[in-house]
Amino acid sequence: MLRPILCAMVFLFIGHPAFAQAPVPSPPQLTDVIMATVRLTNPKSSATGFILVRPKKNDEHSDRMVLVTAAHVLEKSEGDEITIGFRRKDADGGFVRLPVPLKVRDGGKPLWIKHAQHDVAAIDVEAPPGIEQSRLTVDQLATLDDIKAVEPGEIVNCVTYPHAPVFEPNQPGFAVVRMGCMASYPLVSLAKEPTFLVDYNAFEGDSGGPVIWKSTALKSSDGTGGRPTIKILGLVQGQHLFKQRFDLPYESGESRKSLGLGIVLNAQAIRDTLDQLP
Repeated sequence: MLRPILCAMVFLFIGHPAFAQAPVPSPPQLTDVIMATVRLTNPKSSATGFILVRPKKNDEHSDRMVLVTAAHVLEKSEGDEITIGFRRKDADGGFVRLPVPLKVRDGGKPLWIKHAQHDVAAIDVEAPPGIEQSRLTVDQLATLDDIKAVEPGEIVNCVTYPHAPVFEPNQPGFAVVRMGCMASYPLVSLAKEPTFLVDYNAFEGDSGGPVIWKSTALKSSDGTGGRPTIKILGLVQGQHLFKQRFDLPYESGESRKSLGLGIVLNAQAIRDTLDQLP
């Protein structure tokens, strides 16, 4: 008589929800980066930014959303507001654009936080109703050791809005994912090497966009390899251009050509900037 009772007790112990192991959330992927990347517009400019989630200080159970972009994007904007290009799901499961104004100045005084030496800025934002919260957190920002682990020539991805005023890749306003490779070596420290090069065709409008690397696959609970997670290596700061003077019989001037190299600011500068937020 004891055996059936004992078996029932084992079944209850294993199957009861109180003892069931909670599922481990999958690590963020490139799709999550696309969802978190937004277009930033002003009457005379267009650029890229991305949304990170971080816990409020002294309150681990409350998160806040932070917009990260290149500092020159906000500095060159006119007026007190810029527009963030959010997207919202519609009834059919697709997405529609949801432009939201963001106040970046108060009486001409900047409301964003800028790094003291580098071209990166951050400002708190509030998502409008119906917007899915970003799955990217400060944990996705690469450390210097992460960046050193990226071999020269290794594939990375840039998520941006190139020439957005004249190029519309899709109706909902999602960013474009492009492929490049790490072109710099060596990467020593933020102080000595604040930027690195990525071999990809950078354009105007890319400024502020995240550069992504898929890190080594994480181990699952059974010891086998799981899905790789993404690391944000930095943000696009600019591009290298080649200027060439020409003299023709009836015309002279100067032309600019792209070298196909994007200038990327180290992610450690982003971390330092977020630490300054009040």
